[in-house]
Order: sequence, then structure tokens, then C-alpha cells
Amino acid sequence: MEKHSIRVNIGGLEYALRSNADPQHVQAVAEYVDKKMRQLTENSNVKSQLKIAVLTALNIADEYFRLKARHENLLKEIESTSEEITENLDRYLDQFPDLVK
Repeated sequence: MEKHSIRVNIGGLEYALRSNADPQHVQAVAEYVDKKMRQLTENSNVKSQLKIAVLTALNIADEYFRLKARHENLLKEIESTSEEITENLDRYLDQFPDLVK
């Protein structure tokens, strides 16, 4: 896969990035990080860009871990439901052996 060069602006600074990912995806990620940094800057008394960046990274990591846990729980729920459906179907088919050929 070909690497793309893309310029993004995060926290008022421009970065030249190279990535295998779709440039639109890279831009969207950069815009998300920039938005989170601006929100934190506006809603806190923190003035240090480095501290804003670290706090933003922690907030995004927290979002990621919460979503990952939710995803894992949903997968377990889907697996459990699938097993229950399979067991019910097997029981039903056992009651009507004429239907299975």
C-alpha cells in the first residue's frame, strides 16, 4: 500500500504526516484530536500546550478503553444469544424430525 503525505493542523500547529491510511481518514482523525484539544483548552485553566496534549491523549484513551470494553461485552452477548438460538433451533428440529432431510 502506498504512503500518502498529508498536512494537518492540531492545536494550532501544522504537521506533515505520512500514512498508509486514506488521507480523508487521517484528516478526520486529526480534526477529532484538534477538536478535543480545543474543548479542553476552552473548559479548563490549563495553558500549557503539552499538558493539553497529554490530557487530551488521556481523555481519548479513556474513550477508547470504554468503547473497547463495550465492544467486548456486546460480542459476548452476541455469542451467548447465538448459542441460545442454536440450542432452541436444535430442540425444535428434534421435535419435528420429518422437517430435517
